[in-house]
Amino acid sequence: MKTLFLLAICVVLSQPSSYKIVGSLHDCNPQEIEYGNRLIAISKDGKVLNDAIKTGAKGHFEIGDLAPGNYVIGYYNKFRQRVRKPVAVNAASTSVELCLDDFQDTNVSTLFNTMKNGDKLLLSISSHGCFHTFQDDLTFSLTDKKYSVSFTDEKNKVRTLPIDIAKLNELIRFEKIVRHMSKIDGGCTTTDGYVFTKNGEIVYQATDNTCEWRGVRKIRSEILGIK
Repeated sequence: MKTLFLLAICVVLSQPSSYKIVGSLHDCNPQEIEYGNRLIAISKDGKVLNDAIKTGAKGHFEIGDLAPGNYVIGYYNKFRQRVRKPVAVNAASTSVELCLDDFQDTNVSTLFNTMKNGDKLLLSISSHGCFHTFQDDLTFSLTDKKYSVSFTDEKNKVRTLPIDIAKLNELIRFEKIVRHMSKIDGGCTTTDGYVFTKNGEIVYQATDNTCEWRGVRKIRSEILGIK
């Protein structure tokens, strides 16, 4: 009996007196440091414990004085969507990464995933701000079940690049984000514009003035790899 009692004491003493969550909120793909302060919330069993936790330098945050258990951290991504991330706390310190670019799929149909053989989709992109102006045309084609994109490079020569399934899926996601961001009033001095023209007819136009997503750079350099 004495042995069992001592064992129970050792188990209790070995457990942390308090638990905490240590994390960061930033862009994950590609990984970029977030310098602005943002608010996150934490809840447990459906009850909000704190809805005004402010991230610090480079997006870091710490939530202390927790009991072990399952929690949910809520925050707004850069697309103004509410994201809920479950976190299991069972150690003295639990690390968590929150992604600002974690887009919540809107499940809308896009021009990219409805292209038919012989279709041409012209995407005119532009960006205008206090100290810059930029405009470019990207022509997407589907020929014999193969996707490609044509554009004029920095030497004023027309180049054509193939588009594989992975890049096609990125373009579909890109268009969903464009449609979503056009519904948000960002109030930024920089405005990115997108005009989609299918087989010679303008299908829709969209703008993004949030200064959060930077879709013009996204589609050119990150998705298509255009220098």
